[in-house]
Amino acid sequence: MSSFQRRDAHPALILGPSDDKKVSYEDLRREVDRKMATSKGPGSTAPVEALVATATFDFVAEALALLESNRPLAILNPRWTETERVAREKILVATPQAETALILFTSGSSGTPKGVELSKRAIESNTDAVIKSLDFEKASHQILHLPLHYAYSLLGQLLPALKLGLTTRLLDGFNETIPLVRASRLDGMWSGVPSHYE
Repeated sequence: MSSFQRRDAHPALILGPSDDKKVSYEDLRREVDRKMATSKGPGSTAPVEALVATATFDFVAEALALLESNRPLAILNPRWTETERVAREKILVATPQAETALILFTSGSSGTPKGVELSKRAIESNTDAVIKSLDFEKASHQILHLPLHYAYSLLGQLLPALKLGLTTRLLDGFNETIPLVRASRLDGMWSGVPSHYE
């Protein structure tokens, strides 16, 4: 599975509210390929690679490299306490299903947290469905401020935009939209929940 086909100087990511940290599709592909070449590869002692989700170039490139190299990936919330993180990591001790590409965690609000295993086929189907249902092809770019450990952020925003070759302005939380609002630069496609707009 290639997460994206575009490989030119067009910006894949703009990191933060200013325009000075751009990552081209060419640079993203080069970093994903570099990480794939240096990864542990199949046969590693760890059945699942766990990554803490951050709004950074390194996280995006590492996650894409793991997905493209068929290494199961678990996404961890950077705000979890040590106890919460350990509880989720205990779930990862067991070997995942053969087709598992990605593990996202439930909040645990109704009991023990669970790791939801997704196959590459499920990820690709979800990405295609989101592109179609949200008219992603009509967007020129998007703003992504939701945490990347959320299923919707990763599967419903980042991956569809990369697949279509759109630019994603990757923000570290909703508060980073404030400079964009003040500068009248809050444009393009972006998502949130009702409390963001109150």
